[in-house]
Amino acid sequence: MIYFFRTSSQSVIATSVEHKLSADEVNALCWLYGEATLLDVQKLDGFFVGPRREMITPWSTNAVEITQNMSLTGVKRIEEYFPVDSEDAEHDPMLQRMYKGLDQDIFTVNIKPAPIVHIENLEEYNLRTQRCSVSLRLTQSIAATRFSAVHSLLTVRKRSLHFSR
Repeated sequence: MIYFFRTSSQSVIATSVEHKLSADEVNALCWLYGEATLLDVQKLDGFFVGPRREMITPWSTNAVEITQNMSLTGVKRIEEYFPVDSEDAEHDPMLQRMYKGLDQDIFTVNIKPAPIVHIENLEEYNLRTQRCSVSLRLTQSIAATRFSAVHSLLTVRKRSLHFSR
């Protein structure tokens, strides 16, 4: 179960727990989160920037360990989310993602692992990988060249229209 706590700075701390929290556990977490308040909801509307669900942050690992030292059991993950005005708000897409609302599935990861590839000949595999990489770079280069050519053509057309007036 995911519990949402609002901090004094208006961020939201999502806490995944294996059981229903007692009143004492809620009080302990509110204290730990800097006098945060428990939001009695299953879902929060709005836009939030937070860690990618696939990556447990070091902050979360430390926070969960602190709860263990406080004798709170069953806490699996704790992450902090920051409200933003729109889904166009800046964030680091390598580490963070934009959430349209927070719900009970924010920590659920539905990625199927790629099948195991057995490599008999490492040199041959490396050559194949290099060819794919070269092919991708070539495709990107061609796309960039086409974009540049179209951009140049449009610039020339604009200038010729400007000079013909």
